[in-house]
Amino acid sequence: MSMSGTFPWTEADAMRDLLAAMADDLAGCTEGSPEEARLKQIADALDAYEAKRGGADVGGDSDIGNG
Repeated sequence: MSMSGTFPWTEADAMRDLLAAMADDLAGCTEGSPEEARLKQIADALDAYEAKRGGADVGGDSDIGNG
């Protein structure tokens, strides 16, 4: 799927917001725990999304997992 043209950014942004909320829920997890591994996966997905999105401010807290 091409990311150019009519890509539904509204839907993608909503998924980003959901991932950010999940990261917030995992903030403060124990080092080395399964939750920490999950938080890293979510943060990596958010980083990839934001890179594809062009670094645009899409709302939410940019300090993922810390608040």
